[in-house]
Amino acid sequence: MAKLRVDKIASVGVSTETTGSVFFDSSNNNHLAIQDHPDLEIHTNCTFECFINFDSVPTSQTFFLGKTDSFWIAYDSTAVGGTADRFTFAIFDGSSWTGTTSSFGSAPTAGRWYHLAAVKEGTSMKLYVDGKLYGSNTFSGTPDDTTNNFNVLWGSNNTFDGYVSNVRFIKDRAFYTSDFAAPTRELEVVDGTVLLCCYDGENIFADKTGNHIIRAVGDRTSSPTPTATDSPIGITTENPGLIRDVDNTFGPTFQGGAAYASQNWLTLPKGTTTERMPDFGAVDAASARGLFGGGFLASPVFGSNHIDYITISTLSNSQDFGDLFTGTYNIAAVSSRTRGVWAGGQESPSVLTNAMQYVTISSTGDAADFGDLDLIRQNSTGASNSTRGLWMGGNNPGTTPNSVLNAIEMITIQSTGNTQDFGDLTEAVQAQRSCASPTRALRFGGSTSGASGGRVQTIDYVTISTTGNAVAFGDLEAAAWFHGACSNSTRGINFGNNPATNVIDFVTLATLGNAQDFGFLSETFTNCSAVSSSTRAVMADAQAVPMEFITIATTGNSQDFGSFTNDIHNIGAGCGNGHGGLG
Repeated sequence: MAKLRVDKIASVGVSTETTGSVFFDSSNNNHLAIQDHPDLEIHTNCTFECFINFDSVPTSQTFFLGKTDSFWIAYDSTAVGGTADRFTFAIFDGSSWTGTTSSFGSAPTAGRWYHLAAVKEGTSMKLYVDGKLYGSNTFSGTPDDTTNNFNVLWGSNNTFDGYVSNVRFIKDRAFYTSDFAAPTRELEVVDGTVLLCCYDGENIFADKTGNHIIRAVGDRTSSPTPTATDSPIGITTENPGLIRDVDNTFGPTFQGGAAYASQNWLTLPKGTTTERMPDFGAVDAASARGLFGGGFLASPVFGSNHIDYITISTLSNSQDFGDLFTGTYNIAAVSSRTRGVWAGGQESPSVLTNAMQYVTISSTGDAADFGDLDLIRQNSTGASNSTRGLWMGGNNPGTTPNSVLNAIEMITIQSTGNTQDFGDLTEAVQAQRSCASPTRALRFGGSTSGASGGRVQTIDYVTISTTGNAVAFGDLEAAAWFHGACSNSTRGINFGNNPATNVIDFVTLATLGNAQDFGFLSETFTNCSAVSSSTRAVMADAQAVPMEFITIATTGNSQDFGSFTNDIHNIGAGCGNGHGGLG
């Protein structure tokens, strides 16, 4: 029987609870992997640290964390880059390793938590164990910048058996410069932190920075799909005794489910209310900003490079934001609370692109290169939560036998780089639209043939934090393509069509089922795009009519919002820092 922690209900102010850890059982090279990124390289100054606890001490070399052929912290029983039977911090310059030489200590003891901190400050490299300088050396070369993943608890001989907690990587900063008291509180994001993981006893894939997607590799029944119940990597109540503050005024904490042996029963959720309903958006409805980018210019036929922005809570015309680096139409977009990313599309009838480009939403300015899609996509769609963006469907004339795509690709929005495979939609479609909650991405309609006669009214969805194929959700009120969609965190909105229509319908994102009538646009809309905040959706059309808006939580007809300063963004794409996927 789980216990209801009444102290978290009755008290006010701040109390504490212990941090978590992740367990590894030494089988089949199991480890956590984070895709290579410039943030995760050795710089002039840097710090990376963790708490570790051996269930059994290995008899061969074990990497704790780092990048193969670049740098790592290890327990080194074979003296590779250091002294045998000691912890070591080593850096590779492309031809040889330089490791710290231990000045004291012995092989680690099973069942004991150790805090390890590796610090590079200029040419000095130091390793601290439990806050005491354990080994040092001088590294005067250039660290080898490999494209390998950053790995947590990866062993060349697959031998780590134990726990890891609070893995933190700090870029461009020597956080510890002399002996210090080992931390007694859960580590936090300090200036320069680019990764902070393995602290959550209920989610092995949590990263406090939100910068990276963590993948589990090894003997897992659904590898590489992140499923917390798979073995041998899993959450654990074992922890180094670190504490975190809990503000009880934010809501009670329930540890597990509480069952009652009566005709009435209740199952309570885990975690605080803020942990279960976090404010991923970090942007309130009053200041949320929407961006419209790209579009189709009819004479001559080529893509627009204009980006316009609006403050969603106001009623006004758009303002100039900057330019995409190529004029593009039939383009798609995703966004986090800080960054908007556009992908794919056409520059002209004969020129297609797989480029991705991004802007910082709170500023103004031109887009910068993000990376490339794996496939050239036009008429695709994008959906995102606070960390991950998905590109779904579309068409690629170079593919066979059918240019219409069902493939889904993913990116980590705060990073840069090329896409990775996510899974497949339930059907190959193009010119479909999508929206998201913090957990789900939904695909609305589209065409299976690339023609109006191939329009579908199906809706499917994926869970954004995992990988895998889409699952059926329900149906729109009518088949649609070249329409529009957006959402807040609970309700998804669909509107417009080709041929143009004035219909608006909606779904509840957390359920399954068919769309319901919402109201009507004041004009017929086609080739649409949209942006949204937690309260309002602003919808744009390919025709020379103003933008219109609705209040998402209600039902009813749309109202006039304002007009575009630049182009109309015909077959462009909208994104923003307040949409439904952010909370």
